[in-house]
This record gives sequence, C-alpha cells and structure tokens, in this order.
Amino acid sequence: SGGFSGQRGSSGGYGSGQRGFDSGRLAPVRSISGSRTAVAPGSPSEDFVPSPISELRVGQRIEHNRFGPGIILLLEPMSDDIKIKIQFDNFGEKVLLLKYAKIRIIEEKS
Repeated sequence: SGGFSGQRGSSGGYGSGQRGFDSGRLAPVRSISGSRTAVAPGSPSEDFVPSPISELRVGQRIEHNRFGPGIILLLEPMSDDIKIKIQFDNFGEKVLLLKYAKIRIIEEKS
C-alpha cells in the first residue's frame, strides 16, 4: 500500500518534453525491506543534519543524504507535503517528497 515505485519501464528519458509530475520517476528515499535503493558515491558527513523545509529555495545547492549534491529546480506544495525536483550531480533529475527526503543546504542561492 502506497510507497514509491521507482522508475517504471525503459522508455523515455529525462527531459522528454513532458511537463508536470511523473509519478513513475519518484525516487525511493526511505529504505523498504527488500527494495533496491540508489546510493551516492561516498556517504554524507557524520554531522549531516537536514535543513528546515522553510529554508529551501529554488536555485539552492543542496546535499541529499543518499543522492549527494544537486540543485533545487522546483518546490511544489501538495495537500500534506511538498514535492521537490532536484538535478543531482551524479543521479540526474529526481522528484522527491520532502516528508521523506533528507536534504541540507550547502550553498545559498546568490
């Protein structure tokens, strides 16, 4: 029930011209027994502490605890959460839900 499905199928790629939210591209950001989760090369520092959601802004350079560094492309409020689209340096573009994602700001938008 519920949960993230990860990527579905093998057709299409990032930047396929579709606009809006594609639930097939949600990245699993919490461990689910038996699921395979992408892990960034290296681990976040031991002192990794997520930034408060209220401080996140489009254009900021951030670090995700599993996918590593990236740039916030979109923040979209939902009924009980916020969708965030991030272009990760090593994992491409992903859409995550902030109630599960662990993100910290590493560079303020200039």
